[in-house]
Amino acid sequence: MAHLNTRSTWKKFKSEAEKNQSMLSEYYHVPESEVHLVELDSAADLTKNWNNMGTVAGKTVSIDTVIIDTDGDPNALSGFKKPGSFTAMDTMSLKEKNVGNLILFGCNVGHTDYGGLNLAGQFARRVSGAQVLASDGTVGPTFGELLGWNVFGLFPMGFKSMNDTIFKELRNIMNPDSTRDNNGWLIYQNINGQIEISSSLGKSLTLREMLDILWVEQAYSPADNCDQN
Repeated sequence: MAHLNTRSTWKKFKSEAEKNQSMLSEYYHVPESEVHLVELDSAADLTKNWNNMGTVAGKTVSIDTVIIDTDGDPNALSGFKKPGSFTAMDTMSLKEKNVGNLILFGCNVGHTDYGGLNLAGQFARRVSGAQVLASDGTVGPTFGELLGWNVFGLFPMGFKSMNDTIFKELRNIMNPDSTRDNNGWLIYQNINGQIEISSSLGKSLTLREMLDILWVEQAYSPADNCDQN
């Protein structure tokens, strides 16, 4: 069973979610009906639907993958239809869930200059030790995503982590003299109460590549290639 959380305020996000639903169905060999798309019109919707995860029609189900597809920054998820954002403090209202892994598509929610206090770090405290994949930089579409299709198999749909102006502004709020490039996609994990951050997994990944990395990484000790924050 795989769960996909998204919002549909913009047609782009709904289309993206439906593409991901199809891919997750294929990846986990389950009907698309078992990949649940949940529209998040407000921050309160995120809390409610998160806390209700794991139960469908009164029955307990497994949660293999959760994807939260929103706008974001290190301190908040945003872009909901209704005013307001979901902040790092709001994660305190989330029930701890036993999930396979969590993918956050919000821009800069894994910004490492904010360490384990960013959204990725806070969500890592709510997934029973599971891995949370998030971007250090601003998230944007690959060339294939911009075109809207995988041209002759040469340009897969996917998501890149960018070293743009927004990333740099957020970086220099915390470290005014820093000139570092962004580290791309990273895994955050709560290990014995400490938030550990992986080395870079690459700056451009398809959803399939993300899932392959997450499941492979679970076979190894996260302490082998993580820094504590």
